[in-house]
This record gives sequence, C-alpha cells and structure tokens, in this order.
Amino acid sequence: MTEEEINRIQSEINARPIEDFDNLSPADMHFLIHTPFSKESIIQFKQKPKKEKLDKIGFLNLIEYLLKILKEENEITLTKWNNINTKLATEIYHKKFTDELVIVLKKRKIYKQDDMLSLQNAMIILNKLTKITKVRKNKMSLTKKGIVISEQANRTELLQTLFNSYGTQLNWSYHDGYSDDYQIQSTFGYILYLLLKYGKEERSANFYAKKIDKAFPQIKDQFHSNWSTPEKQLKSCLSVRCFERFLEWFNFISVRRIKGEIGIDDTFIKNNLLEDFLSLNTNNFKFKKSKFYA
Repeated sequence: MTEEEINRIQSEINARPIEDFDNLSPADMHFLIHTPFSKESIIQFKQKPKKEKLDKIGFLNLIEYLLKILKEENEITLTKWNNINTKLATEIYHKKFTDELVIVLKKRKIYKQDDMLSLQNAMIILNKLTKITKVRKNKMSLTKKGIVISEQANRTELLQTLFNSYGTQLNWSYHDGYSDDYQIQSTFGYILYLLLKYGKEERSANFYAKKIDKAFPQIKDQFHSNWSTPEKQLKSCLSVRCFERFLEWFNFISVRRIKGEIGIDDTFIKNNLLEDFLSLNTNNFKFKKSKFYA
C-alpha cells in the first residue's frame, strides 16, 4: 500500500461520523477540543453582534466598568495582596453585573474581592491571561493593548478575547473541590456545540453530562467519592464550573435550579444570548452530512 493510499484511508476515517461524538467526525472533534474558535472549527464567532445584545452580557459589563475607571483615573489602587479595595468591591457588588449567587440571593456586606468569584476571575483574566491590564506596586493600569481594546469600537473584539480566555485559559477548577482538574474544561468546544444544537429547548444538565460521558467516558474516572456516583459528580461539576459560573455570567444561557433534599438536585439549561454571538458553520463540517447528522 502506498503512502498516498494510507493517507486517503486515514482521511476517510477522520471524516466519518461517530455516534458517540453526536455524529461529529474525529476531525470535527479535534478542532473543537484543541482550537474551538479557529477558522477550521465548526464554531465561529458572529462578527457584528448588536449593541443592545452586548449591553446584556454581565461579565463583559463588569470588565468594561473596571476599564472605564482605569481610563478616567489612569490607575486603581489595590490592596497589599493586589486585590480590588473594599470600596470598589462593594460598588461592583451593588451593580449586580452577573447572576452570581452571592449577588442574587440577598444583599450583604462585601469586604474584599474574594467575596465575589466573578470579580476574582475578572482580575485574573485582565491582569494575567489577556494582559489587558498590568499591576505595578499595588497599582492597576491599562497596557497598550488594554487602551486599544477598551475603545467602544472594539467591544466585539474585547468580548471574544474575554470569552476565549475564560473558556480555554482560566482554570475552571480554581473555586471548587471537585477532583477533576481540567478534563471537563478540555471539552469546552464540544459543550458549545451541544448547546448550539440542543439549547433552544430547556434541557437538564444531566442531558449534556451524558453526552460528554458518551464521547469522553474516561472523564468520570477522575471522580471518587463515597457520597455520590461518578456520573452524578460529573454532572454537578459541569453545572457549577461551566453553566453556573461561566456561561450564565455571560448571559449566554439561562439556568433554572431544582432543589432536592440535600441541595441542588439538578439544573436546567436553555440558550439565552448564545446564538447572538456564536454559530455553527455548516461549511466547516468535515464529513458529508445527511439530514440524520449534526
């Protein structure tokens, strides 16, 4: 068999739909896992979202609020731990930018940045991951990149930068005690694909967890507990990390929680603004589709 024949056969294998991948091909899944927003991926950012839609993205509004202060005052004085000071943290809390539970449940006194997970994540993304801002001697200020991207004309670029960084760089496991460190986050592109395909209707978080488990059965092996099954822990971890502490804060999805006897029994997901900013590019599918495929 010639090298050309081997390459042809391999290409055919990579282009075949796999039932466990929700009828995506290995080639489709490769781009979703490794470069979910590349030009080859089936997921693409929409380039001209409406201003009124951008205005509804809570986490973007939080970031823009910080950038506005930096543009007006040149810098923000931080604590000795390089955190937002109490006065500004309280101010941000009362703005209610995100649907973080500590904000939604009831008013409370906020003493530090660490009282709000969304604010913690915003600071990590700004200062460490995107380098939109910098910190020197407990002073936070804009970088050259930050000055440019904070212009109103660049809001779409800012959103895409934040969303990509949150999805692929920020450590989702930072705030919780689940044993899985990164494997759920590595399926981020596939999660978005599933939401774009199925998210028009409200579906249980367990629906998406089962889809992920079918495509990546090794993930649940990371969960070990005497109080719950690996399948239930996978679902709960997915709900907390991806749905409740990420996509809901961007208002890309809406989340409805069902309380059980010992806490949240399940969450139900429905797309909110997701399809205003992301789409499935059917031209990028690597296999020849029929009406039975994705």
